Amino acid sequence: SDRCSERYWSDAKRIGLARAQLLPLATKSAKAMKAKFKNTEIAYCAGIIDGEGYIGIVERQSSARHRSLEYVLQMSVTISDHNTVLLLRRMFKGDVRNTRPRKNGYKPLFAWKTTGWATYAALMTLRPWMRIKRRQASLGIEFQRRKGYSRTRSFVPEKTLARRLRYWLRMRQL
Repeated sequence: SDRCSERYWSDAKRIGLARAQLLPLATKSAKAMKAKFKNTEIAYCAGIIDGEGYIGIVERQSSARHRSLEYVLQMSVTISDHNTVLLLRRMFKGDVRNTRPRKNGYKPLFAWKTTGWATYAALMTLRPWMRIKRRQASLGIEFQRRKGYSRTRSFVPEKTLARRLRYWLRMRQL
């Protein structure tokens, strides 16, 4: 799993919360973001994600050992301005990486990415200012709330996988 989601989980685990109790924690985090940052900063970030970003549900193998499918809420931005991705990381956590330019002579690119509950908290904060990707943000929030958890990470019931797959397909259509 991604570092961002694991941070939420490790924080929750440290204070004795179960995975199912992460929704209130992430919602509280979204409210704290709104209180901590100016509306202009939040609106600016919403505009960057609306114009340059990606909001989606990604499908991947959970691990080489377990070989089960996993569906994860993800948000990312790849852009040439390093300060913009640093602002996104400061406000919404996540990872920042350097990526190679697509062609020689192009500017270097910087990628910011967040997944899982960290993405949920960010989308809860950003959605009121979004225009273009508002439907993706709403569907991502709904997905994360209703994703459901299995008792162990190695086995996900077929019914739960089918529900996650339906969300993945809906997101691809947007």
